[in-house]
Amino acid sequence: MKKLLSISILLLFLFQGGSSWWILVSFYANRNYISKNICINRFDLIPVCEGQCYLSDRLNENAKEEQKLPELKKTEIQLFYLEAHLLVHATSMGQMAFKPNYFYRSDYTDNYAVKIFQPPREA
Repeated sequence: MKKLLSISILLLFLFQGGSSWWILVSFYANRNYISKNICINRFDLIPVCEGQCYLSDRLNENAKEEQKLPELKKTEIQLFYLEAHLLVHATSMGQMAFKPNYFYRSDYTDNYAVKIFQPPREA
């Protein structure tokens, strides 16, 4: 089940990323049909185009569709948020004095390594 899911996701990524490649493959696979039935210049006595006009139209449409896709903005995450009343203390003169806040340092301890990682005991 996982293998089937991973193969299908891989194929979806290939199809999405290489859409112009798929257009080229389908054009060269069906070139005779396109030049005889779909091409704009199919009624000319000496066909010069051979379906290249159809290919260029399809590639231009694909480029326009890719430009229409929205640009995804990466979200920003703020790791620490300190409110202003934790940092600022009023003095007797009415001026604001900034004091460093050591709020986060009090909960840290560095003796976790001693509790978890111990050397092997001799037998």
